[in-house]
Amino acid sequence: MRPGSRDHRDRAHTCRSERLRLSLRRPVARAPPPRSVRDSRRPRCAPCATICSVRTLRQWTRGLDVHSFPGVSMVRRTVLLIAACFALAVGAPPSGAAEPAALPPLEELVRALDAPTVAGRLPAPEVLRVGRAEIRPGAGSYLLVLEAGGRRCGWILAGPSRLVYRVDDRFSIPVVRRNLKQMPGLTAREEGSALLLETALRGAAVWGWGEGETDLQARELQPVAASTIPDWVREALDKSLDDNPARDVAQDAFNGPAGYRWALLRGPGDDYVLDVDPRPSVATEWLSHWRSIPINSGPFSGRLYSESVATQPIGRDWWVGRAPEFETTDTKIRAVQGDGELLTVEAAVRIRVTRGDLRLLSLSLVHHVYDDRLRRFDNRITKLTVDGQPAAFHHFEDDALEVVLARPLAVGQSVLLEVTSSGELLQRPYGDSYWRLGNEAWYPRPSIGIGREMSSFDIDAEVRAPFLPFAPGTIVSRTTTATGNRVVTRLAGPMESAFLMAGKYSLSEHDFAERRVRIATYAAVKKHEAERVAGVVAATQSCLERWLGVPYPFPDLQLVEINSWGWAQAPPGLIFVTADAFLNSAVARSGVDVTHGDSDLVWGTRGINERIAHEVAHGWFPHVAKVDFLEENWLSESFADYTSAFCLSGFDDKKAKYFWKRQLRDWKSAASKVEGGTSIFLARHGNDKDGAISSRYYLLYGKGPLVLHALRQELGRQAGSSEEGDRLFMTWIRSYVKNFTYETGETRHLVAILEQMTGKPWQPWFERYVYGTETPAVD
Repeated sequence: MRPGSRDHRDRAHTCRSERLRLSLRRPVARAPPPRSVRDSRRPRCAPCATICSVRTLRQWTRGLDVHSFPGVSMVRRTVLLIAACFALAVGAPPSGAAEPAALPPLEELVRALDAPTVAGRLPAPEVLRVGRAEIRPGAGSYLLVLEAGGRRCGWILAGPSRLVYRVDDRFSIPVVRRNLKQMPGLTAREEGSALLLETALRGAAVWGWGEGETDLQARELQPVAASTIPDWVREALDKSLDDNPARDVAQDAFNGPAGYRWALLRGPGDDYVLDVDPRPSVATEWLSHWRSIPINSGPFSGRLYSESVATQPIGRDWWVGRAPEFETTDTKIRAVQGDGELLTVEAAVRIRVTRGDLRLLSLSLVHHVYDDRLRRFDNRITKLTVDGQPAAFHHFEDDALEVVLARPLAVGQSVLLEVTSSGELLQRPYGDSYWRLGNEAWYPRPSIGIGREMSSFDIDAEVRAPFLPFAPGTIVSRTTTATGNRVVTRLAGPMESAFLMAGKYSLSEHDFAERRVRIATYAAVKKHEAERVAGVVAATQSCLERWLGVPYPFPDLQLVEINSWGWAQAPPGLIFVTADAFLNSAVARSGVDVTHGDSDLVWGTRGINERIAHEVAHGWFPHVAKVDFLEENWLSESFADYTSAFCLSGFDDKKAKYFWKRQLRDWKSAASKVEGGTSIFLARHGNDKDGAISSRYYLLYGKGPLVLHALRQELGRQAGSSEEGDRLFMTWIRSYVKNFTYETGETRHLVAILEQMTGKPWQPWFERYVYGTETPAVD
């Protein structure tokens, strides 16, 4: 996603978690809901759609929107639950999981974890450990042991204590120091090479299975007067926008136990959350600060969301990747618009397992959306089967969809998940004549960080007239129906995050040698402007194909104008560009053709063509060379920015030097605004004052491209000439793309390619400028 200008601060089009943080500076009535730091892990930040799916209050009185195993009576469920609790209480091997029959039905387990009971009390030990945290109880403190469905699932520390959290990852320490400026409730002190964060606590609550330092399973409990959890715990869970601890603790019960822990830490003024997830697909822990949403934010007033204090890897270095639990390989979608904004989606998703003994699939599917007046519309699952048989599932309010498998799956085995859902998802932004789906999981797709999409897509979409539908991939057919318009597309895989949109559009096709660009302009025909935009697209495609040696992955590209301002986005097979890209008709009528080397067109609209070219470059970064993890986002944004700027500078040899100097000046200016303590690799884990997003933007769109240029110059210095340095640099990026064509690439792979090419160690260089906080000098 490319912002509209170098000093882009248009907060109306940032991701929803960022938009809500901005509302804290100046509260507004329409503040959109945030994602927690944990759950906003989409590698490519995209502008927020007007409709936003969010976590809302649990509806205790109405029950949970869940489905259980059919034909199982309540009596039998109770027997199964008791048997499961006994089997789990005596302990299971840490590397395995109990047999499926030993586990209670998923929705009963979730309900119990959401409202655990107090089974008894224990004396508090001297130290309680959760991840890298130590909780040291004070005089008079004691433990209340929690049970969920008869099984001990955690504890609450009643009474005063002190929290000591250890930050020992050397790349995380500068980020934490910076984040602490926004959190006066925590104090920091050094101990050797580590940083210790400390605060007093008024209480703590921890969820998790298995025996730990407190030896919960074996010790005899003292009786308590009340079996309900304290009011402060209940109130915090009800206000949270996150469905943890129930979501991930339930996952750990079915697929673990891996030692997952979720802790609520009650400070004297501020509350904190510690999320420790040692699963191989995650291997990360987060310490976050809970912040309350302003009271004039509609249904979100007073709700709690998290902002990062510290994020650290578990048992690995930052540059070591994680293996997903499963991946999707083929997705077929039939989407039909009903009356008004109603959309029914029938999805069939082939899922292949990449870890053994998997019995619970962690997916995402939008649970509900809000319109621009913050009215809520639910999305209901009406059918869910696995390999043709009904399956138990739980659809959380934070969009998580957990599906129980009939049997544990081994590596390489696959299942077919079929889901039918229906809801008023087609909310038009501020009454405009279009709607757009894709930022949210409008069809079932893997939960980010647990699974991944490596799928082909067959999409059949039918909408009401006069809207025209757009879906990614080669257009198989576009027809009219009795009530509207229909499009059928085929997107070859492996791809991810398919979008769907429709609106009042005028279509045009533009052919350039062996490529075709389809342009859809909003509301009216814009012939000259569309020709200009198509020319920039085709020229950038041609340039990058010659450089990278891999064809542009979308031969039937569709570029769609969005009636908004200042942003662009490039999901697979589509490019969305806002209306300012179609304004300069005077320049367009000049007849200049960038595909033949004359770049007057490039200079006519300052920043617009850079934005379009940037989105074209996303075809390779990340849709060819895949990016799976949030920390690797610079491989998408920074690489797209640098390579597209390189191509634009080559459209006119006479003006190339001027353009490149201007581009370097812009990158240097953005990089100079990066506050100390943030790195490119950990850009997502830093907090700006009052929730601003500037540092993340400056890191990915300023410092990231600048680091690439510094590397290009360093190669020239080591090789003895800038020409040889340029050759090595171009070969390096080309080798990366060709070696990871439709595979997941990571920064460590770039380092390895560079070391193989030059015979010299490059890890220290990357530790300074990519993983670390230094900014290289650029001539």
